[in-house]
Amino acid sequence: MTTKCEHSRTELRERTYSNGSKHYVEQCLRCGHALRSYAKDSPESQAARTNGGIPQYDEFLQLIFERSQQQAALEQREAEHTQWLDEYSEYLHSPHWRRLRAAVLKRDNHLCQACLRRRATEVHHLTYEHVGDEFAFELISVCHTCHTRITEGQDHGTGHIDGSTEIPF
Repeated sequence: MTTKCEHSRTELRERTYSNGSKHYVEQCLRCGHALRSYAKDSPESQAARTNGGIPQYDEFLQLIFERSQQQAALEQREAEHTQWLDEYSEYLHSPHWRRLRAAVLKRDNHLCQACLRRRATEVHHLTYEHVGDEFAFELISVCHTCHTRITEGQDHGTGHIDGSTEIPF
């Protein structure tokens, strides 16, 4: 969730580059971007110099803005993930899921499809793309041990074990 800056608050600033050259630039005071450059003898720079001087360009404004945007995006993703987990948990208690789960366990003869040795007691989503309206082939029967191993570190919000969009096997 990044917010586009409208650059509503700007100020003429003096920016010194690594080679020592100085330029006058209009800097957005919210996001820190340099918007326009002005010549030293432009009316804008002359007016700024006569009205108390020109402040130095603030290199950190852009960094601060970008970090605040990243933090807002992270908080948004966390909120969406929490909402997804709540909805998923509710779905796992639905009559539809109980019927589908029982059918998948029966289809696989209650045999863990991961190790092919132990009795399957759980049903695992290979993808979360169609949760609530899954295809049976998107589900496999697994034992608790294998299910724990499969879901370790799984990001349920993106759909797959490593957060990718493809099934990992």
